[in-house]
Amino acid sequence: MTKYHNLPTEEDIQITIVAWLRLRGWLVFEFAKGGTHRRLGGSLPVGFPDLVAIQNGSHVYFEVKAPKGRLSPAQEALHAEMREAGCDIFVVRSLEEVWDILGNPWGDE
Repeated sequence: MTKYHNLPTEEDIQITIVAWLRLRGWLVFEFAKGGTHRRLGGSLPVGFPDLVAIQNGSHVYFEVKAPKGRLSPAQEALHAEMREAGCDIFVVRSLEEVWDILGNPWGDE
């Protein structure tokens, strides 16, 4: 937790989201949990989303941010380019926001 009002860190949020997605049967690839893509050695462009979740032939990209976190200019630019190419990219700050995007978390209609 951060020192600011006990808000969860980006890493805390990402761990929770990844665990929930995997429990729901999503194949999840994580990039730079709680940090930068620099350590990936240039294998991804700067600004690439933190998570790619795949299920039943569809894929969703998630950029995970702490409650007060903001997108970098590189993230804004790459996300816009990916959206233009037809990708679904979402900036999320909680598991509940993922539920809002993917639908009812409990599977009943």
